[in-house]
Amino acid sequence: GVCFNFTKSQLEATDGHRLHYEPIEDLGIPTFTLPVKPASLVVKHKADGVIFVEGNLFKTVLAGGTMTTRLIEGEFPDTDPILKGERPVKVNFGTADILKVLEGALPLAEKDKIISIRVNGKLTVSTKNDTGSYSWDIPCTTSGKTEDITFGINSKYLLDAVKAFSGDMVKLELTDATSAFQVNTKAIVMPCRL
Repeated sequence: GVCFNFTKSQLEATDGHRLHYEPIEDLGIPTFTLPVKPASLVVKHKADGVIFVEGNLFKTVLAGGTMTTRLIEGEFPDTDPILKGERPVKVNFGTADILKVLEGALPLAEKDKIISIRVNGKLTVSTKNDTGSYSWDIPCTTSGKTEDITFGINSKYLLDAVKAFSGDMVKLELTDATSAFQVNTKAIVMPCRL
């Protein structure tokens, strides 16, 4: 779901494997969580509107219509431990480079879309299956202890995180190969077992 957390003035969305967060204006209403599809419709319209939250119902009035949906009950997972964690390793590389390489790797990544990323003076993206293999190097700059870090990641998740932000550079921040890492300061992606 998508949590409109007015206590933290932050919108948070997660599926358990990745987390995206954006600052939002405090509207003076209680925090609530919307299902993903209704939340994406609200964002897609990109129009000024009025929001009503009554009990377990969410209603928005936008230019041309209204939408009503049930809120997700229960508490949204506490994201503070993940968001506030230290990530001393920084890796920066070109957005156009990683988009080209990820889209090249996707056809060979198995149905789970897992690829390997190695940081060792350069960023190497690789994957293989029964029919072939793919390996591509991307120039990068690094800081922190980056001597030969290799981790697995769902290539679709990383592709989505990169496409969600504008800019010529992608910035990955991580602690090690097994910890959640941050993409461009607004997305968190969990690594996968290789």
